[in-house]
Amino acid sequence: MVVLKRFLLRSFHLLRLFLYFPFDSLVRRHTNKIQNQTLLIIKLEGIGDYILFRNFIEILKNHPQFSEYRITLCGNTSFKNFAESFDSSFINDFIWMNPKKFQTNPLYRKKMLREIRHRGFDTVIYPTHSRDSLLGDSIVRCSGARNRIGTAGDDVHAKDWERKFFNRYYTQLIKIPDNIYFEFLRNKNFFEQLLDEQLSISKPFLRITQSSSFDIPKPYVVMCPDAQLYKRRWDINNFLILSEHLYKQYQLISVYTGGKPIDRENIELKNHQFIIDLTGKTTLTETVELISAASLVVANDTGVSHIGVALDKPVVVISNGNHYGRFTYLPEVYDKISYVFPPKFYKYNFTSEQLVQNYKYGSFLNINTITIEQVLKTVHNAINNYCRDKNDSR
Repeated sequence: MVVLKRFLLRSFHLLRLFLYFPFDSLVRRHTNKIQNQTLLIIKLEGIGDYILFRNFIEILKNHPQFSEYRITLCGNTSFKNFAESFDSSFINDFIWMNPKKFQTNPLYRKKMLREIRHRGFDTVIYPTHSRDSLLGDSIVRCSGARNRIGTAGDDVHAKDWERKFFNRYYTQLIKIPDNIYFEFLRNKNFFEQLLDEQLSISKPFLRITQSSSFDIPKPYVVMCPDAQLYKRRWDINNFLILSEHLYKQYQLISVYTGGKPIDRENIELKNHQFIIDLTGKTTLTETVELISAASLVVANDTGVSHIGVALDKPVVVISNGNHYGRFTYLPEVYDKISYVFPPKFYKYNFTSEQLVQNYKYGSFLNINTITIEQVLKTVHNAINNYCRDKNDSR
């Protein structure tokens, strides 16, 4: 079943690629006047990917090689609110795009490609390691920029022949070493090679000056039961049991965030005095504010966990192992994050490299085989470590 699903998705991808290629070529016929010292950065993944990337835009902006450039970000509409709130000081302009619509709606695709080509960017950077031919590669091809910089990439979203075909539209390709899996470290290596210098940044960080506009009693824990894919959502009733336990043992209120509201008609617990439900009621910017004042973050494997890291909070991630290694923090990068995986994930005592190879295309392990006991143990350890570190800092 898994193999069949991948085959169908791959076939649909190739069909659209062959149909769009001549369609995109019509856009390339339009003349464009290059505007010197203008830079377009393409980043069309979700908020988690963006958190692992955004600090390098500021580094680029402050570097002598690009300090005089006007920087435009072509970003995913899903993190529009976040980027405009926190990153406008080093990004001059934004082009917001709906990636799904860009790949399925020819008129929308033509409109976005024509706008980018009309801007006449001098340089385009597509730093995503797992390049997507229907997205970033196609934008680079149609941009008309003098300098077109990308990564040599891997085969997660495009086969070797597909990448090689689109390589011709780049003027510079940066090869990330094969032993670097974590996305933040890949981004770091990319910019170190581009700028030809070692960068001192060690983890994502987020500066926040405004205090939370929510009047919530402290201490509290931010819970995020939502995730884009169903296979990455731990059962909501498990989150509620966890919240009850944290309230009884630690007097911690649980503040629930996420884009999808909780379906209260299908949950088992009735007593929710220990929960503040803000699901579906907060923007990404407001979620950042909530996390900045929290004592702990517990989330599925989503962007919220990366926000917690960027704000230097203890984080517990409940994951089915999806894309293990690529979005999994190493202890030397951030030691305040803990992961809980399904029992089968640990069954064969695989090495970290073997786990990366097994799950780099995704994971179909059942996240709901993760037990309450597993998560409780990990959360207890996170809280105890947090309290110890807090006492040591006094």
